[in-house]
Amino acid sequence: RGDFDTASALDDVVKHLHRYLFIESSPIPAKYGLHKMGMIDTRIRLPLVWLAKEHHATIDTALAQANLL
Repeated sequence: RGDFDTASALDDVVKHLHRYLFIESSPIPAKYGLHKMGMIDTRIRLPLVWLAKEHHATIDTALAQANLL
């Protein structure tokens, strides 16, 4: 609708999440985030594997900054 101010404000809330959802192959970080939000369990079908532990804090921080935790 051309409301760029509102769109920019909404994007500011999730911009870190946008960046870090590609810290590993998609959709692995997204599935981790959904799990942290309580929306899915930890089961992932092959060939996907769970997010590396070294990236957990990064995604957790981005979820918190986006007010999703």
